[in-house]
Amino acid sequence: MDKIAIIGTACLFPEAETPEAYWQNLVANKDSRVPAQAEQMGRDPDDYFSPDKGVKDKYYCTTGGYINGFQFDPQGYALDATQLKGLDNTFQWSLQVAREALKNSGYLNNKEVLSRCGVILGNLSFPTKESNKIFLPLHHQAMATPLKQLLTISIIPLMQKQEI
Repeated sequence: MDKIAIIGTACLFPEAETPEAYWQNLVANKDSRVPAQAEQMGRDPDDYFSPDKGVKDKYYCTTGGYINGFQFDPQGYALDATQLKGLDNTFQWSLQVAREALKNSGYLNNKEVLSRCGVILGNLSFPTKESNKIFLPLHHQAMATPLKQLLTISIIPLMQKQEI
């Protein structure tokens, strides 16, 4: 088993862009949940909200721990800044936090050390507007055949009964 060392830390949480701010929020027992806006949901949350849990195609809770006010600086990465600006927030957040962890380690510009480093990244995130654009068509495509088969199995016997 390889030995590993954690050489730098960073984070991005609601109302906490540094480990120190996150710790202070924990100590203060701060609740950083806020109502969702169209920016987080990809649509006006009021149009899809129902206070009753279980109502189809509706949210019953629009409060969550959302990252608000994040400003991504695409400069200084070994990637095209224009492309980075077009990425979904989830990727921008990840890049920002990785760079901050490397700054924290003191090795941000040490290519020799970084050539032997890896990144452990944790992210708990709900679908985003951009990921929905990618995954919804894939989900529909994956479900089309099973749904057609299910409808065929369910509807044909009903139609046959009606013909009698």
